[in-house]
Amino acid sequence: MTSSGDLIELHKHLNFLFSISEDTFKIIASKQNRVSYGNYSGHYTKIDGRYEYQKYPIPVITVADKGDIGFDLFCVWFEFFVDPLSLRYERITKISSLYRTEVYTQDCAKDIKLSNNPREFGETMASITDRKIGISVYIDYSAPESIVHVFSFICEILEI
Repeated sequence: MTSSGDLIELHKHLNFLFSISEDTFKIIASKQNRVSYGNYSGHYTKIDGRYEYQKYPIPVITVADKGDIGFDLFCVWFEFFVDPLSLRYERITKISSLYRTEVYTQDCAKDIKLSNNPREFGETMASITDRKIGISVYIDYSAPESIVHVFSFICEILEI
């Protein structure tokens, strides 16, 4: 059974992440016309190395033609879908050297293991039959301005 103290801490944390997400949205919306904010369930989070389904809604900002910013219990995540043939080795390597990064199939069902070898990386991307692949980048909670900065930085690297 969950103690009253645990529920109070969960309450505080949820209020914190919703406040951060709302403030992040305001910053992006002041600079971008096509942006939306909502609370959505159906995401997955990795706990102890396993993907766990999130039945509960979390705040998500969608920036048109770029990607999503999600705020879950553990971190902030960015999700982008790109053409696998346009993804360059040096770009994904730069991102993954700075942040925890995962790459997966368009339906989000299968992780794509990225090689440290540029030639093997190219072969892997060429063998993917999906029109798009997903890239998720995870960062710790920080000030909304920092979240926007990192999102923009990754968009620049990915050239989206």
